[in-house]
Amino acid sequence: MKEREQNRLNMYKAVQNFLAENQATTATVPAFAEIIRNFDARIAAIEDAAVTHATATLGKTDRKHDAEQNLIALLLRIKAAAYACARTTGNHEVRAATALSESELRHLRDSELLRVAGIITDHASSIPGIDRFGGTPELLAAVREAISAFSSALNTREASVKHRTVTRSDLSELFRDAEETLAEDLDSLVELFRDDDPVFYDSYHAARIARAVMSKTRNGNGLPEATAAPGVSASVTTPTNVQPPAITSAVGTPATV
Repeated sequence: MKEREQNRLNMYKAVQNFLAENQATTATVPAFAEIIRNFDARIAAIEDAAVTHATATLGKTDRKHDAEQNLIALLLRIKAAAYACARTTGNHEVRAATALSESELRHLRDSELLRVAGIITDHASSIPGIDRFGGTPELLAAVREAISAFSSALNTREASVKHRTVTRSDLSELFRDAEETLAEDLDSLVELFRDDDPVFYDSYHAARIARAVMSKTRNGNGLPEATAAPGVSASVTTPTNVQPPAITSAVGTPATV
């Protein structure tokens, strides 16, 4: 959830809490009850959608990372076997295709890693005598399975990103609904109390503008700046233990008080 949206949600919840604490007052207007229920439902929906949006890719990145690590570990084994076999038999094509270092494999883009893995596996499968260098059928099968697992992890991650886009749209729509309920319904009903109950009226509007998220502004020490009270500049401080200036006489020497 974006900071601006979190600020709005905090304000909604401040209004929600205020209305819950003042049920005796809101009960004097029958329409209040249903509108408050609608507002509460919208807040709950926003919180649920925010969790869905935030966790849309939860675990997917870890799955992709684990699949990649497993694939590279197996590729290092099979390419070493293929390289050794090719060097012994004078197969320059296979030797060149399996000469990549571990660092080079780890720096490949996802799609390129899949392509290179396929090439290495194909060469390892076709070169005669690789089993004598550790390129067993079991290892080749494990490499193919790792390639499939890595490809599946990438596809799952892409689908998850698309899902995040959908939940982002849902969340924005829920905020619009909550804002409409607040501005069109709750504000209108509270207006009825402007003259009859000014304390309730003023307190509602105080909650209506509440913000609880700390500013991200940071000072020279890398720490969040303290949030100033309303109407007070955060950069203005009141000096303490300051001695009053000395009173001087007309000739410029300190006068006795």
